[in-house]
Amino acid sequence: MGRYFKVPWSFFLLSVLLTILLVVFNPLFSSGHLLLASDNISQVVPPSANVTKPLPPSDNISQPFAPGDNTTPTKGVDGGQSGGGMLLSYSSETLRPNAAGDKTDCTPNSGSNWACVDEDPSDNASSYVRATSPSSYTEDLYNLPAHSGNGTIAKVTVYVRACTDTTVTQASVYAKIKTHGSEYNGNAITLIYPPLTWKTYCYEWNTNPYTGSAWTWDEINDLQIGVGLRSPTSGVQNTSYCTQVYAVVEYAPIVLNTLILRPNAAGDKTNCIPSSGNNSDCVDEDPPDDSSSWVGGYYQGDNYKEDLYNINNTTTDNGTITSVSVYARVATDTTADQVSVKVGLKSGGTEDWAGTMALPSGPPVTWIYDVVTWPTNPDTGENWTWSAINALQIGVALKSPTYQQSNWSYCTQVYAVVTYQGTHRSWGTHIKDDTQDVIKGVSANHTFFDDYIPPPFGRTLYAPTIIGPKSPLEVSSAYLYQSENLIRCIQIWDHVVGHSVCWVTSANWSDYLVSNTYYTQIYRDTTIQPNAWVAKLRNVTQGRWDTLAIQTTNRPDPDGAGSDNNSYGWDVFEEYNYPESPWPSLGKTFEAKDIKVWDTSIPDWVDCTGTYSDNTTYFDPFPYQKVYVSDFYRWYVTD
Repeated sequence: MGRYFKVPWSFFLLSVLLTILLVVFNPLFSSGHLLLASDNISQVVPPSANVTKPLPPSDNISQPFAPGDNTTPTKGVDGGQSGGGMLLSYSSETLRPNAAGDKTDCTPNSGSNWACVDEDPSDNASSYVRATSPSSYTEDLYNLPAHSGNGTIAKVTVYVRACTDTTVTQASVYAKIKTHGSEYNGNAITLIYPPLTWKTYCYEWNTNPYTGSAWTWDEINDLQIGVGLRSPTSGVQNTSYCTQVYAVVEYAPIVLNTLILRPNAAGDKTNCIPSSGNNSDCVDEDPPDDSSSWVGGYYQGDNYKEDLYNINNTTTDNGTITSVSVYARVATDTTADQVSVKVGLKSGGTEDWAGTMALPSGPPVTWIYDVVTWPTNPDTGENWTWSAINALQIGVALKSPTYQQSNWSYCTQVYAVVTYQGTHRSWGTHIKDDTQDVIKGVSANHTFFDDYIPPPFGRTLYAPTIIGPKSPLEVSSAYLYQSENLIRCIQIWDHVVGHSVCWVTSANWSDYLVSNTYYTQIYRDTTIQPNAWVAKLRNVTQGRWDTLAIQTTNRPDPDGAGSDNNSYGWDVFEEYNYPESPWPSLGKTFEAKDIKVWDTSIPDWVDCTGTYSDNTTYFDPFPYQKVYVSDFYRWYVTD
């Protein structure tokens, strides 16, 4: 049994008195949040405080923020520890072996090596390649089909499905790739025992290991993938098997706009025979009226009747044109035994006729479309321009569909489709060029609405979005669609790798939002590397600044070395992919306030006044009834 001691009342009263004195006079017991050194805040801040004074860049304070200390970064495409956020899904394309590559050293159980690993779904033990060497790896490489995706590539992941039927004492399988003539292996993997436990393993390459830069689609087309195998048992010739190898390319797709242009007048040729009236009036309908109005041709041999039509000009569209396609809706009412239709265009002084096709025999009349796409302008051999589109003529050529008789081919509709990447418009605070490298950081308080629904698929809104001079990291309130799924998030965009690297989504909005507002800062941290940039959000729940992304390279110069176009920044309302008409009603007030810059000449955070910024409209006139706040360090947009 224990022993009990009696404590005098005088000792108890003295203890209570000392406790009261400590609570009253010691700030460590105050009601505020006691910040650790890694918080880099010189004052006690309650967790729910509306923090407006940002954290100074760590190259100007004595105890810099250590990356990873007391942080909860949301997992992004380039890694990081999960902080409860959701990793946004990129579009993806799966590429499977279709031919042998530069190595076929593994042993197939039958047929060609590549054909043993190309199945979907996997057939496991039905077909495989194998290796038994106890020391060195035996390797295969496989070619892939051409890609079909477009956009900014986030990563390439190679998957291998493997197993063994024996004791495991060493790693015995890895994924591999070959790019630019060089081979690269993923981490070696130890297979699972008991035997014949098939499992799929993978290795990610976020950038091309040869260039160190983001993957390109040309590199994907040239890519070879493969597998390395050896015995799973050290010193013994046992067998490792692989039944499936494939690559998944993840990318942020380019949302392309389309513009349809129809005939509005006769062009340089009117040789086809109209059903009535003007040739151009017979093929301009939308929807097509088929047999009600048309142009026709009936010559035998190689004698086509050709029409060219002027088309309506475009004055409001802009952006990078990716292709021009010409469509012709055509038919015949008799036997068709030869090619009798071409579509074409005239740009500058060049006519280009292509897309020859044979029509389905009639009767009955079957209307079909002939279409030809021109990725570049045949007159110049270069990318299309909008001035070339405005001067373009499109057309159709027709002749008899039969060899021996003068029968008719008909066309009831001709139009052009211009496909392009829409540019964007933005309005807000433009942070002036900083070629003297004075501004080392930017910060702001931004609105974010977890219930905002942007217009239909194809439009993207970043509002607000902030970036500093030379900073590669940009923080945005993002409202966008991916594969027709609505995404709302606070997004970190990395201009070096060319894609988003981190998101704050519904899983942890509450950590950062106070009355639809979050606090962000981007600054240079020379304690990491000379050009290291850090993007942070204020975690109001925990009373600290969370690091969400670090990039150690300055923002690339978009116009080439020496133009200094990476030396400015902005905090703006920015909309993409809908230049044809104004954005519909917002229903919200989007705002940035307390916009500040870190001026190294002071050094301190200062309001982004006219000394550091101006008020500007980018690209087109801003499409809103707006109230403009002229103090430079605040703007808002509303209906």
